Amino acid sequence: MNMRRSHLAFAGLLFALSLVTVASAAQAFTSAYISECLADNRTGLKDDDRERSAWIELGNAGRSAVNFTGWFLTDNPTNLTQWRLPGVMLLPDKFIVVFASGKDRSKDLAHLHTSFRLNSETKYLALVNSATNIVDELHLSSQPPDVSFGSLRGEPSWRAPFDRPTSGQPNSASGRGFSTEVNFSRAGGTFTEPFTLALSSQPTGTVIRF
Repeated sequence: MNMRRSHLAFAGLLFALSLVTVASAAQAFTSAYISECLADNRTGLKDDDRERSAWIELGNAGRSAVNFTGWFLTDNPTNLTQWRLPGVMLLPDKFIVVFASGKDRSKDLAHLHTSFRLNSETKYLALVNSATNIVDELHLSSQPPDVSFGSLRGEPSWRAPFDRPTSGQPNSASGRGFSTEVNFSRAGGTFTEPFTLALSSQPTGTVIRF
């Protein structure tokens, strides 16, 4: 019996270590990234001309401020230097909104506008650093009106549409593309015998990775 418990404890330790390895290897942003974009803005945020322009939200998932001097935004994968960002600073865990209106304004740091215009058929969007390396990019599909697309918690693998856009704020973790909380068929505790564990969530067809 003691030998069996030792084997179970060792197996549990290996399982715990495997979870730590997976978690540490998970992809995550460590600097600036495209946190959200809205290509077809019909009822939402207005720009400084009181017009509802498309917009791009940039977030900073790093531990230090990001200086955007010499950085670029583009909707053209063959022209990475399409629109140059001004020297605006973005603090950790903060967001900045850039209107993708085609008005090309960079002097007023509170009301930035790209030289290109996003629309519901835009397929590509990228943030490029001063060395012209792609820091983050989105491959988009057709976007419905007033539905944005972005990243949750600053993780590239957690991206989905948002029925409630949140310009300048952390993205919502609910709505289309997100499931409800995962339910475990057995409560946590200490176990000495094998058992079957079932994980479920709504809506039906949700993919759960554990």
